[in-house]
Amino acid sequence: MPEYRDAFADFATTVVDEVCRDFEIDVTVFDGADRKLQRFMEAERHRTDAALDPDVASALADERSHIDRAEVRARIRDRLAGLTLPFAVRAFAESTWTDYLTSLRKTHGAESTEVKLALQTMDDMLWSIVVKERTAQKARLTKMIPSLVMSLKRGSETMQVPAERAKAFFDELYNLHIAAIKPKPEVVAAADGAPPEAAAAADAKATVPPANVHDYVSEMVPGTWMRFTNADGGTSNARLSWISPLRTKYIFTSRSRARAFIYAPEELAWELGAGRATLLVEPVPLFDRAVSAALDSLAASKPAAPASATVH
Repeated sequence: MPEYRDAFADFATTVVDEVCRDFEIDVTVFDGADRKLQRFMEAERHRTDAALDPDVASALADERSHIDRAEVRARIRDRLAGLTLPFAVRAFAESTWTDYLTSLRKTHGAESTEVKLALQTMDDMLWSIVVKERTAQKARLTKMIPSLVMSLKRGSETMQVPAERAKAFFDELYNLHIAAIKPKPEVVAAADGAPPEAAAAADAKATVPPANVHDYVSEMVPGTWMRFTNADGGTSNARLSWISPLRTKYIFTSRSRARAFIYAPEELAWELGAGRATLLVEPVPLFDRAVSAALDSLAASKPAAPASATVH
């Protein structure tokens, strides 16, 4: 990191000094500076790619050996498409339950009874968290919950899910089941003497799920800079340098190329949702960023519109 920073600072200083020395009215001097900067960045990219070769080879081999998991992920995505789910539920489906289904598929076969039952368990889970309007639906949910939770816990234990993540999921699932069978907001409001509209608004606000970081991760592009928080509380900045062909592995590298962070997309989404990874910079062209910053500055400096006169 210090070596790269010093080299970049020396190079940038040289380029800026040349522009200041040679520029009068001919803007082509900036073209030459841009070409030099591009060559410097390209050389840096080549060095990064060379340092990544062992990690890339390992990730490709891992992906080729996990075709079962890739196919399971496709089936999971089909079931989740178009659904707005709480973070803990979606994370569980795309990580723990995906791993569990992959394990069953390898052991018993793609069309085995065990795989079909596990898929049915996930379908039941997704149905169970939808608010139930009819008494028959609520009765079915009440009978379903014990066996459903036992099946989900059995899968979690099989995959040895860390206690913190398992607790977050099952606590969220409990709250969702309570919300699915509780009386409508209007009924609660009438009982409490509060206006039905206020109760409905409060209920909707309380159940809004967090942002869908899984979709964000699936659309992430190389060049994105992230900040990762270490177990000891320290932080590391790293750039997304490579994504595997099936998008099952993301490799981030620090500026000095001394460290590589390898994530499955579900793991990266979990880190983002838990606050242990944060976005630093997206790979937006410098000119676009400058224009955006200028517009933000103009908007901030614009005087407030005068208050309209009140008509009496």
